[in-house]
Amino acid sequence: YRVALLATVVASPLAAQAGMRVIEGSVTRPIGGGRTAPVSGEWAILHRVGPDAAAPIDSMRLRANGTFAFRYRATGDSTAVYFVSTTRGGVAYFTPPTREEAVRGGMADLTVFDTTSGPVSITVRARHLIVTAPDSSSTTGLRTVIEVYELSNDSTLTRVAGADGSPVFEVPVPDGVTSVAGGQGDISPEAIKLDEGRVRVYAPIAPGLKQFSFSYEIPASQLNLAV
Repeated sequence: YRVALLATVVASPLAAQAGMRVIEGSVTRPIGGGRTAPVSGEWAILHRVGPDAAAPIDSMRLRANGTFAFRYRATGDSTAVYFVSTTRGGVAYFTPPTREEAVRGGMADLTVFDTTSGPVSITVRARHLIVTAPDSSSTTGLRTVIEVYELSNDSTLTRVAGADGSPVFEVPVPDGVTSVAGGQGDISPEAIKLDEGRVRVYAPIAPGLKQFSFSYEIPASQLNLAV
């Protein structure tokens, strides 16, 4: 795999910029009691994303102490960003994107979690509704409703969808809604589905606070929103 990634770099038409950059960090997982343990042996992958190209550019196995270190030259468009990813239990985790010449610890550190499709409670910390004025061009005066949820996973496990197709989280929508559009947030719109009058989320939800949103249309006369 490393050879394949390096071959991509060699074949890239993007010109290298002067000066070496570095991203050094560590990957840990919680083990209870507020303690963490290093994750070793998994792949850490360095990515580049820019308006001219986007691809993984290097990789390495995490060391025994869970650390990784990448040294690279920035290439192509100067607005391109670089970040590191790793996976655990099929779930990908990413460092924040950066254009800094040196990133060590902090932004370069990752915490990963074991996964479960079991009964981990996902709590609604907040729900926000945005209801637009009726659409004057529609004979039924449709309103657009945007729902924004803040979800909290207070465990030390990442909740994933079940093998039986059960979602990670779900909420009802008003009667008559036939389609929804996923919006901005921490959950990809592709992981949000409408099924049998309920919006169902199939994306993994890691410990911590996550936000997701979706929108739909209802007649102006229908304001009995689901709660």
